[in-house]
Order: sequence, then structure tokens, then C-alpha cells
Amino acid sequence: NTGQPTSPMLDLLKLLEGKRVILASGSPRRKDILTQIGIPITVKVSNFVENLCKKDHTPAEYVVATAKGKALQVWKDLDTPADLLIAADTVVELDGEILEKPQDRDHELRMLQKMSGRTHFVRTGVILLLPEKAKSADGSSPIIRTFAAETQVKIADMSQAAMEAYADTKEPYDKAGGYAIQGLGATFVESITGDYYNVMGFPAQRFCCELRSLVDEGVLVL
Repeated sequence: NTGQPTSPMLDLLKLLEGKRVILASGSPRRKDILTQIGIPITVKVSNFVENLCKKDHTPAEYVVATAKGKALQVWKDLDTPADLLIAADTVVELDGEILEKPQDRDHELRMLQKMSGRTHFVRTGVILLLPEKAKSADGSSPIIRTFAAETQVKIADMSQAAMEAYADTKEPYDKAGGYAIQGLGATFVESITGDYYNVMGFPAQRFCCELRSLVDEGVLVL
């Protein structure tokens, strides 16, 4: 024992080799994060229609429910079962309102004006699906593990000119909340409390802890 802290994931990486791990998302950021931490993924984009009624869910419930819809749709369409399927959904929440991807430039400017000088929450719901041992041959009845992660983000006071300049870039239009912390949006992020990768769209450290729990419980057999 070197006394150095160890990742809850590092000793599992070799065991994941040869396993079929599906990411049910077309997000390049989620793909990059999972690849960065050594998860051997295959991408299967979900065509789940994200039209759940926001009024019927808290923001945390909403992202979990949307991620679950994505996950189950992809699981159902798999030709052969996966050893693990991962799905996620991310939103920004301000004053209890869910801010998703901006629809156009005016919508982007309205979101930036709301967030300027204030702290908001970034919430990501994650779904992990695994085959039941007795039914793994046909991939039916998946075991479902869910969790939601939260990060607080403080946006600096932004001038109207700065907001318009950012809205004129291509960056915000496929991002929840209309900004990218890993891009030009970093210039107006004053501080964060929580997982940086959650703001990008996938809470890497919490995912690793959940994966470790699944292995320790004997649910995920590697």
C-alpha cells in the first residue's frame, strides 16, 4: 500500500476489456468523457422523443425519466444484449425552471440574461442497464440503476455585448443551458461547486462509484 488514494474505477478497467458497453447517446462530450476514463464504449444513438411534461417532474426527476426513456428504447432495439448500457440527460435549472438547448439566437440571449450574475444548477440523470443473469441470453428484463448528479455554477455578470457575441458563435446551440464550460463559455463561468464533468454532460466520478457498487453487489459480473 503506497498510501496514495486510488480511483474507484482504475482496477476495473482491465476487467471491462471485451465487454459490450453501449452508450445510448449521440453526445460527443459524453463519448469523450467515457473514453477518457477508459470505458470501451459503442455508441447507439437513441431516437427517444424528449417531450416529457416538465410540470409533472422536479428537474432531478425529469433528467432521470428522460435518460430512462433513452436507455430503454436503445435496449429494446439491440440485436444482442449488452453487458452494460449507459444513458444520460442533462439540464440547467434556474429558479426551478428547466433550461434546455436554445432553440434560436433570441432564446439563447434570454437564457444568458437570466443566468448572468447568478448561480444555477446543472443536473444530469444517469441510467445504467444490465441484463438479468437468468435472462441474459435474450436481453430482456434489464436491471435498472439510476442516479442524478448536481453541480452549482456561478455565472459572472455579462454585458449585453458579451452575450450577443457568444450567441453569434455556434457553440451554445447544442448545449443544455446554452453554454459550454469546456469552450468559450468558460470565459464567463466564475466558479463551480461539484463535478466539472457533470457540467459537460456526464458525472464521471459518481458514475465510477456506482459502477464499483454494482460490482461489489454482484450485479455486474466482470
